[in-house]
Amino acid sequence: MLIYLELKNYIFIKELKLEFNNKLNIFTGETGAGKSIIIEAISLLCGERQKNVVVGNFAEKCEIVGIFEVKKEIKTTLSELFQEIDIPFEDEIIIRREIDKQNRTKFYINDKLISLNFVRKISDFLIDIHGQNEHQKLLYPSYQLAALDEYANLRDEVKDFRNNYNLYIKKLNLIEELKNEINKNKQQLEIMNYQITEIEQAKLTPEDETLEEELEKAKNSKKILDTLSEVKFNLNEIQQKINHIERLLQTVKNYINIDYNSIYALTTEVENLQIKIEESKKFYSNYTTEYIDNLLDRVDLIKKLKRKYGNNIEEIKKYAENLKRSIEAINIKDKELEETEKEIKQLEENLLEKAKKISKIRKESAKNLQKEINTEFSSLGLQKAKIEIKIETLPLSKENLTSTGIDKVEFLICTNPGAPFLPLKDIASGGELSRIMLAIKVVLGKKEETPILIFDEIDTGISGPMGFTIGKKLKQLSLQNKQIFCITHLPQIASFGDKHFAVRKHQLKDNTIIEVETLEDSLRVAEIARMLSGSKIDETSLKHAKNLIKEANESIN
Repeated sequence: MLIYLELKNYIFIKELKLEFNNKLNIFTGETGAGKSIIIEAISLLCGERQKNVVVGNFAEKCEIVGIFEVKKEIKTTLSELFQEIDIPFEDEIIIRREIDKQNRTKFYINDKLISLNFVRKISDFLIDIHGQNEHQKLLYPSYQLAALDEYANLRDEVKDFRNNYNLYIKKLNLIEELKNEINKNKQQLEIMNYQITEIEQAKLTPEDETLEEELEKAKNSKKILDTLSEVKFNLNEIQQKINHIERLLQTVKNYINIDYNSIYALTTEVENLQIKIEESKKFYSNYTTEYIDNLLDRVDLIKKLKRKYGNNIEEIKKYAENLKRSIEAINIKDKELEETEKEIKQLEENLLEKAKKISKIRKESAKNLQKEINTEFSSLGLQKAKIEIKIETLPLSKENLTSTGIDKVEFLICTNPGAPFLPLKDIASGGELSRIMLAIKVVLGKKEETPILIFDEIDTGISGPMGFTIGKKLKQLSLQNKQIFCITHLPQIASFGDKHFAVRKHQLKDNTIIEVETLEDSLRVAEIARMLSGSKIDETSLKHAKNLIKEANESIN
């Protein structure tokens, strides 16, 4: 419920503060007085884009503030929306919109800067604005379908269906992404498998790091062997020389003091050296031509792997492990694709089953809704008019699934016997359209959760007696836990108001201003008298106005 509206520097309004009744609020005034701009201000507050300049001449920007009291029927829904953007939810919502002279706009909810889209989202649950043009929601098949679902108590079921459908579409998109990624990875997978095979077949070991040194030895093995042979030959000669020295010294040992231990040590050193030379010769003798060729091939292979995969053996092995992990990730994509396809199949089956069930309920409910609206037509002077709720159900297949099921719904109207049924948006007469919309809203009002309904000049093309009937309908609708705002030119409608506002425009020397006055008792009677008789108000028109108000009250009680 909109309990308070404040306008500052809005078009011709310098400052305006209004408090509203929770039932039927009536706005009246002479033609051109500016009644509709109050409704336009509420529309702007709820996220409508401004089409014209709305900033007045009293300041650099305009400000529109509305305080909404949240009814229990929509508290849970709005609370969930507020949680999504991390704003505390309260029973009163203060929406403020600022617009500067460059048409730049800012929205605030409970003094928190917020986006236009969020304001529109919550406004859908708060308020429903009806004029007499093609922009009314009920003129469009998508809203007609939503209205039928509301009447059929399908709101939660369709919401659940839409969530599953959105998940289904998300999964379908994921399938395409996975397939594209898998196809893109096929060639890459072949390359990675080849690289892993190349590395694993090499059977790398830490010793491979020393192969180049080994090859260097192998290449010089002949030279080393020749040198060792020559060394061995010289060691043999040295050994013979030492033996000869020892024999010579034995002949003079009685004459000189000789330390034979040094000679023995020298002999031992030579023998040890001979053993080592022999071992080395044996080692280098193993470097056959075949062995060297194999060693060359091995060293070339290691160099090649290092060029491709890493600076050393450890890095090459690590590269192979990373390749294996990458292949595992690709294989997981294959499994993910398989699992997703199963999920999609299950979702399709569930969606088709639910779509069939929802379609059946819609068709059953459409008959009752159609009957109730046609009954309302009669009471609104549209005895010749008939509504037909056309439901086109597409064949039950996944290709025909939409976020609302498999049905296309459109409200068709026939205004005269023998005339064709036409879409609601093609109704030419403003008066007929106003009453048709009212009849539909009276029936749907029993089911819809939207607490605020605004009717902008719903009486277009309607005479006084029918105006009384419409006023009564609006009053009855307001008693169904709805807050109604109505702009009217008919005193018969105005007589049903719970709160009456008169809109006046004053032409000053250098400016124009609009004022809104809350009318109580005698002032209200005087305004209805003016509407009855024109600018001249006399005892007769005042008496007529009082009787009209009395008649309106008695028709409801």
